[in-house]
Amino acid sequence: MNKKIIQKLKKLPKNSGVYIFRDKNNKVIYIGKAVNLKNRVSSYFENANKDTKTQSLVINIAKLDILETSSEFEALILESDLIKRYKPKYNIRLKDDKSYVYLKVTKEKFPRINIVRQITDTDSGYLGPFIDSQAVRSILKIARKIFPYCSCSRANDTCLYFHLGLCPGYSEEYISQRDYARNIQGIKRIFAGKTASLEKEFKKQMRSNATNRNYELAANFRDKLKYLERIKKSQFISERDLSADLALVQLQKSLRLPNPASRIECYDISNILGTSATGSMIVFKDGIAAPKDYRRFQIKTVRGANDFAMMAEIVARRFRRHTNTWPLPDLIILDGGKGQLSAVTQNVIIPKQTKIIALAKKREEVFIPLDKKYKKIIIPKDSPAYYLIQRIRDEAHRFAITYHRSLRSKKVFNSSLDDIIGVGPKTKKKLLNHFGSVKNIKEATETEIAKVVSSKLAKKIKENL
Repeated sequence: MNKKIIQKLKKLPKNSGVYIFRDKNNKVIYIGKAVNLKNRVSSYFENANKDTKTQSLVINIAKLDILETSSEFEALILESDLIKRYKPKYNIRLKDDKSYVYLKVTKEKFPRINIVRQITDTDSGYLGPFIDSQAVRSILKIARKIFPYCSCSRANDTCLYFHLGLCPGYSEEYISQRDYARNIQGIKRIFAGKTASLEKEFKKQMRSNATNRNYELAANFRDKLKYLERIKKSQFISERDLSADLALVQLQKSLRLPNPASRIECYDISNILGTSATGSMIVFKDGIAAPKDYRRFQIKTVRGANDFAMMAEIVARRFRRHTNTWPLPDLIILDGGKGQLSAVTQNVIIPKQTKIIALAKKREEVFIPLDKKYKKIIIPKDSPAYYLIQRIRDEAHRFAITYHRSLRSKKVFNSSLDDIIGVGPKTKKKLLNHFGSVKNIKEATETEIAKVVSSKLAKKIKENL
């Protein structure tokens, strides 16, 4: 055992948290959670009666990192997130061939939620993986009292959970599809750590209903708050990604920033051969996505497929118009390579306190401007800092693509329906509001369309789309 680990063991806190073991190449080889970090981590190096698998792990430990949490369940969520990112080999070896557990959310009109050990149905959604199945069951038991959901397949009947108020019923007879979807989303928010925002919503609803003398509803939200408080006290889930601090410190060192980047902005371009070209700006604050600060840009000055010029346009517009209204970023990330970086640095005045880099797509290389040239810098590809950059870039790409698709869909929608006699702006809006997209209109039957417009017009739409 090296001296650095010995010194770190002496300083370990007795709080709950997650510990990360790395090998001599700085690769993550094991991630675990603990109620008491000092006792749990020390046990790996003190207990002589270790099995062969654990002995193999300990021999390969060259570095130790810890992330403190406020509770054991907070550690459970963080542990799950980190294992999903790094896929450490010893996490599988030390599980005695037991699989992780997942929350399976079926893809149905009224989705069911179940705890499973394997991903077998690719059509369903999954939350996890989680190592501590007992902790997952405990939190799900409380969460179900806040957001009732179905777990059995009784499509035309009620079950015991229904009579206990833990299942809303698997039918429109008992609950609308929209309200049921909100319950499922609520469960997801709890397991994603969105307890603070849920608490805010419940308090608002409780006060509003009390003011309007809807005392039964107000009491219902009061009870939801109590259950949420139980989750927060005994098995607290933080909204803050605790690994973000570590990533920001590593990023600061790699990019030689004066301080960890509090505000990071990332820009991306989306277009197909220059058509429906759009740009996006997404923002991370203290390493956490801040969707309220996201912005979209329609390209105005560039014609044709010129991603470099488009990137320069949107960054220029950001600083030309919003320097006084938006906080200055500590770091700008461009989705692209040296071409995008060159176009922006040569055509846009970037504030001195803002660092700018580009992340190339093919080789995942990071470039910085240096003395009118562009230097490639090395950020370890298995480090939290590199993962953070990738995550930010991927979020910018997702946001840009979503906007671009909506613009293209709008154009297709307009062009495909404008030629149909009898379909005016109001009818188009009504169809889109009902079906959600032009694709859904095309896939709908004539009878379904006739529920929105006249039978004669429905037939005409079906024949022309």
